[in-house]
Amino acid sequence: GAWQLINASQNFTNYTYSWRVPDVIGTKLKVKVQRADDAGTNDTSVNNFTIKGRIFVTDPEASDIWIVDTQPTINWTYNGSINQVNLSWINISGTTPIAGSVSNVGAYSTWTVPDDIGNTSSINVSDASDPTVSNRSANFTIKGKVTVKVPNGTEAWYVNSLHNVLWATNGTIGNVSIRLWN
Repeated sequence: GAWQLINASQNFTNYTYSWRVPDVIGTKLKVKVQRADDAGTNDTSVNNFTIKGRIFVTDPEASDIWIVDTQPTINWTYNGSINQVNLSWINISGTTPIAGSVSNVGAYSTWTVPDDIGNTSSINVSDASDPTVSNRSANFTIKGKVTVKVPNGTEAWYVNSLHNVLWATNGTIGNVSIRLWN
């Protein structure tokens, strides 16, 4: 490798310099400090250090409610050169892959929410080339959904006639109550 200049002439300030780490992903990096006008007066890090990217899952959030069988968008931001990511769904039973080695565009919207009603689900996004670079969302809620099919607004039902109320569900719903709004 080659040395990259961090600062050409830093004023002496208690042996410290606040450095914004650049996008130079690697594991065999070192820093050299030398006197500005004397290249022979210097020292280099004894051991290598690492620069990694970072991932921040932004959706889902803790307040989110995702409905079974829908495809909400998983969103994340990132710092550094992360070309591809892996996505997984985590619940009380374990971790299930959603997608592997997908282009890192900061969003994924082809995952279908599973029928796992509750508030213990989260999403993990990780660098496909370095799984230690990852971020997990807060736990969010998965709910089922009930959709009334009949009546749908076009019916005229007469007093004392018998009609079926029909509905569909997304996910496990269990028992339902049926009510009339007046």
